[in-house]
Amino acid sequence: AGQSRPDAVICPTGRSCAAGATTTTSCSQGTYQDLQGQSACKNCLAGYYCASTAMTTSTTAICPAGAYCVSASRSASLCAIGKYNPTTGGASSADCLDCPAGQYCSATGRSVANGNCTAGYYCIGGATTATPSVGATGGPCTAGNYCPSGSSSPVPCPIGTFTATAGVSALAGCQSCTAGRY
Repeated sequence: AGQSRPDAVICPTGRSCAAGATTTTSCSQGTYQDLQGQSACKNCLAGYYCASTAMTTSTTAICPAGAYCVSASRSASLCAIGKYNPTTGGASSADCLDCPAGQYCSATGRSVANGNCTAGYYCIGGATTATPSVGATGGPCTAGNYCPSGSSSPVPCPIGTFTATAGVSALAGCQSCTAGRY
């Protein structure tokens, strides 16, 4: 005569049960299980993070603004310096945008720009400082131009005026040309 088998216990949510297992295994960080009787846990959905073990849903913690969360995230990944993300639920680094032209983003995890670039400088986009040195994200205002606060490019002095120096911050810094010059 054979032995009778007691009723098997169904594996609970938040856990997985491998075939033949006598115990359950908690879903690890970055995973969850919303169904009973499963042999494996699911990856946390992109745009969310699963910071705890034994999670039963992947939509508990939405990725915050200033960050992104790829599939199976245990925590949010902050947007890099020079980038920002104004919305929640970012699912990839592509959701982190270059800091807007005329502004700068000096830290990781920005949901908005720090502020305008300093007068006398211009910021093309993706700037990491209010006073960029000459480079891909902006620089000091060039001679012949002026740059008010928040400039995305140098503004030419009006016809009949000039600046001989770099870093001029206002229209008032443009001087009239002397007689015989233009």
